[in-house]
Amino acid sequence: MEQGGVAVLAHPFRFGTGVKKKVVRSLNVAAEGINGRSWQGDNLRATALGRQLGKPLTGGSDAHILFEVGRAWTLFPLGIERVEDALKALGQGKVMPGGKGLSLGRLIHSKALGTRRWLARQIGKKGTGDPRGREGR
Repeated sequence: MEQGGVAVLAHPFRFGTGVKKKVVRSLNVAAEGINGRSWQGDNLRATALGRQLGKPLTGGSDAHILFEVGRAWTLFPLGIERVEDALKALGQGKVMPGGKGLSLGRLIHSKALGTRRWLARQIGKKGTGDPRGREGR
C-alpha cells in the first residue's frame, strides 16, 4: 500500500456484510481467516479460500460483548519489535490466524443480544421530538 499499511478484508463470508469469493480473488490484500464474531463455517470458508489463493490470513476477535473478547487473534513470528516489521510479516504472509468463531448457538445468542439492545434504543426514542432519541443530551 502507498502509506505502508496492509489492507485486510474483514469477515469475507459473513452473511450480510461479507464480500464473497469474487472480491477476495480480485484484490491484492490479506483476508481475515478467523473472526471471533463470525459463524465457524464462514471462517472455514474464508481460511480455505485464502490458503487456496495464497493470501495472508489474519484473525481478530471483533468483540462487541465480553464473552467475545480474545476469541480470535493473529500470530506473528517471534522477534518482531517494530510496527514496520509486523506490517512486513503480514504482507509476506508470515502470520497465522488463531482462535475460533461462534458456534451456531453462540451466534444466535449474540444476535439476540444485539437485537434486544437495538429494540431498547428504538423504544427509548419514542415520544422524544428528536428522531435520533438524543433530545435533552
